[in-house]
Amino acid sequence: MKINFNNSSFKSATKNENNKTEASNKSFTVDELLNGDLMDPITEDNSISQGTNNSLLSLRILNLLKLILKSVSFSFKLLLRQFTVLNILLISIICYLTMFKSSKNEIFYNLKQNLASLNTVSRIETSEPFRYGMWAKKTKSKENMLLDNNDCASLVMNNNTFIEIALDEPKYLQSIALYHCVSGNVKSAIKNFTVTVLDKSINKERKFCFQFKNNGFQEFDLGCYAENIRVNILNNYGEEYVSIYRVYIYGS
Repeated sequence: MKINFNNSSFKSATKNENNKTEASNKSFTVDELLNGDLMDPITEDNSISQGTNNSLLSLRILNLLKLILKSVSFSFKLLLRQFTVLNILLISIICYLTMFKSSKNEIFYNLKQNLASLNTVSRIETSEPFRYGMWAKKTKSKENMLLDNNDCASLVMNNNTFIEIALDEPKYLQSIALYHCVSGNVKSAIKNFTVTVLDKSINKERKFCFQFKNNGFQEFDLGCYAENIRVNILNNYGEEYVSIYRVYIYGS
């Protein structure tokens, strides 16, 4: 039996085998390996695609972080504005209360030494106290006129209504002041009165009129040395009793 060989097919097969052998036997340099000259085209395309995806993911994450930072910054600015407004409001209230307290102290005490207190008064006498209540047995303490407790002493209003205050020693009396709570019964406030300074050498009397000024506080000049003073209440603003919330004697 005779076998015919196709020379062209045989040559092609032989050539392919030789190419494979050459490719397998070929040696490569270190530079070629490091530079990636031998990378497979398919592997190279996959690496490029993966790198692109990683870049897009990083860009999205970066944009998301920027958005979060903007939101946090806006919220912080809004909170800071609200806090600033609230802080300004609180500071304004504190300043107003401080000024009001300072003004009140200046009005009522006028930065002077008050001699009419329980510590500096040795004796206090009054006319008949006013009685009230269901059985008319209650009275107001006369010591209230020497205390800053917003309470008062009440006396029967007649032709002999008076207050007499004795200090612990003779002192210079610059002025006397009366206070009546404006939220109380204004008809029971002192109206016309006289102040008599009792001393061994002089018996000095001055007449004054109390009016509702400076939140119910009014001061009257004396300018003398004395140990005992007497306030004769001539009338009030129409009530059957007179209320004395506070008596101040300024001096040194």
